[in-house]
Amino acid sequence: MRIVSTQTWHPAQKITTGKDENGSEYIEFVFPAADYTELISKLLSFGSNARPVSPPELVKLWKQEIKSLYNSID
Repeated sequence: MRIVSTQTWHPAQKITTGKDENGSEYIEFVFPAADYTELISKLLSFGSNARPVSPPELVKLWKQEIKSLYNSID
């Protein structure tokens, strides 16, 4: 979590850290993005340690990519 919270993805980004209702730590990144391609790649690089929650289009594309990866396993 520390590595992610120190990265700059966009000059206008805002980073918030906290704990959810279950006590799990989270990092919230808010920044403008014209295209989700690079962002999905970045999210996937963190494996199960990163999960987008919005916008819905990004979440859908992320899930599709994970399903595609799973289906490509022999």
